[in-house]
Amino acid sequence: MMNRHMNKSDGGFTLLEFVISMALFLVVSGAILGALLSYQQRYRGLELSADLDQNMTAALTQMSEEIGQAGTVSTAILKADAVPLEGSSGAVITLTGAVSGTGTSQTAPVSSTDNLFVNEKVSVGTGTTEEVVQITSVGTSSITATFTESHASGDPVVPTGVFLMGVIPPYLPPGSGLNSTAVSTSQTLKMFGDFNGDGTDELVVYDCTGASATNPVSLTRSATPLSQTGGLDAAVIVMPKVTSCQFTYDCGATGTNGSGTCSASNDTVVSGVTLSITAESQNNDPQTGVPVELTRTMVNIQPRNLLMGYDRYETNPSDNDLQPTPSTNTTALGSL
Repeated sequence: MMNRHMNKSDGGFTLLEFVISMALFLVVSGAILGALLSYQQRYRGLELSADLDQNMTAALTQMSEEIGQAGTVSTAILKADAVPLEGSSGAVITLTGAVSGTGTSQTAPVSSTDNLFVNEKVSVGTGTTEEVVQITSVGTSSITATFTESHASGDPVVPTGVFLMGVIPPYLPPGSGLNSTAVSTSQTLKMFGDFNGDGTDELVVYDCTGASATNPVSLTRSATPLSQTGGLDAAVIVMPKVTSCQFTYDCGATGTNGSGTCSASNDTVVSGVTLSITAESQNNDPQTGVPVELTRTMVNIQPRNLLMGYDRYETNPSDNDLQPTPSTNTTALGSL
């Protein structure tokens, strides 16, 4: 009689073998899927960290570059041989009428008064008749100053030197002309100058007021032309979800060497700024369930142009390279 039972020689699987193989397949597949999911989560966490680091680096780089340019007077585009930048509103300023060198105050017609302000020092003329005069009044198409040299129509009128107070200190120096709300703080950095080299002096304000671990805020930046009347221009977000920010300032008293704590009792200039910012990612890390956090610090960033003018001042206090703070009754600084 034929054997009705299948055996190994038949080449098939028993039900028990099939169940065991499926169980092993599921275990192996689960392990592979778990590893892939873990890898995907780890990759997403690394991606969040990389994005945060890139954004933080871009923000600090922009801030450090502008601190380095603080105090720059808009001369580049105003020089007679300058090439205007594309989209710039700046223009070469020239005399539109002759001026006699009488040594007395007189009003001189000019092609533009953009960015010019009372007490600003400007170079007038070229060659042996070039001189630096201080503006005592600005009209719609004229300036008033004392001229000791005669100048012809078409002679250039060029702002010179650097602003003594490019980065506004946390304490106002005596005679600065600014109100008490104009100061920089540990969470608000204020500075002015021609940051873009396009002939426009601007007030730049970085602000992260109120940032804390329980209250993330955006680090914002506003840029307002000094010649603009009214309030500050709208701020834009530079870095979102900032949980901590700290701006600290080194100051050097005018006429002394070195730097130290900024003090309201001294005529001070900011000789260095330290930035420290902590921010978190906008999304949670898939592995930890909380945002990725990153802290970056840049120490003692120096306003280069200001320090060069400051060094010349220490050598010769009567040097004309130092510009006063722009008049606040007609500029954006008065809105602070």
